[in-house]
Amino acid sequence: MWNSVERKRMKTEIWNGYEIRFVENEGKWFAVANDICKALAIRNSRDAINKLPGVAKTDIRSGGEE
Repeated sequence: MWNSVERKRMKTEIWNGYEIRFVENEGKWFAVANDICKALAIRNSRDAINKLPGVAKTDIRSGGEE
């Protein structure tokens, strides 16, 4: 579960010329779905993310859950 109090560690990697951000939570790294959608040329990232079952969603700017 995402802890909104804990400050998240982030890193950025380059994949096929696209910057993909990653957020660490409880020792595991998670890719930022919006960055993945941009790299895959998916225009409506919010719609694509909402169609994925079992995806943890959080606002990485605040660290809080959506």
